[in-house]
Amino acid sequence: MITRSIENHLFTATANRVGKERGLRFTGESQITSPTGKIIVRATQDTIGVIVADVDLTLADNKMIAPYNHVLASRRPLHYQRLTEAWYKNEREQEQDDKRTFIPPILPY
Repeated sequence: MITRSIENHLFTATANRVGKERGLRFTGESQITSPTGKIIVRATQDTIGVIVADVDLTLADNKMIAPYNHVLASRRPLHYQRLTEAWYKNEREQEQDDKRTFIPPILPY
C-alpha cells in the first residue's frame, strides 16, 4: 500500500493476518503509511492485535503532484469508463436494464 499512499497522496492502513491456515502462511506486518509513503507504524510478522498511530490529516490535503498536475483533477474517467460502468450493479439490475450504466463525474482539467 505504500505505492497507493504515494500515488493518491493519502494515508493508508493495511491489515494482514498472521500464522498458518490450510497450508497458507500469512505474513502479518499490518501497517499505516503516510501520503509520502513513509511507514508510520508496522506490526511484526507474528503480532496479533491492533496497531494505532496519531496522524496529521492535513498532510493529505495537498494533492498536487507537480505545479500543473492534481492527483484527482488530472484523472480522465472517460478513458477508463468501460472498466467501471457496471461495477455497482447486481445481476438482477443488469437483467432488468442492461442500458443503465454508471458514468463517473468528469473533473475539471
